[in-house]
Amino acid sequence: MKEELEKAWEEIKRVDHLIYVSLKYTRTVDVIKSVVERLIASIDHALESLLLYAKEKKMIKDIPKLPYQKADLVKKTFTER
Repeated sequence: MKEELEKAWEEIKRVDHLIYVSLKYTRTVDVIKSVVERLIASIDHALESLLLYAKEKKMIKDIPKLPYQKADLVKKTFTER
């Protein structure tokens, strides 16, 4: 669980560098594409961390493989009732 949060944080730091350093000197589609890919990876790691926490606390039984199913399960599990 903690490892996934660290991975998400590392991706955010890379995105920050890409935006504030790389885009300053190179305004190409490849840099922007890399920013979007890393943001998606960061969100995926954050969702995985939340689901691992929920599984540890026995709020859910298993973690789905597909990203949209993960997002739906996080939404259902962590909404305020």
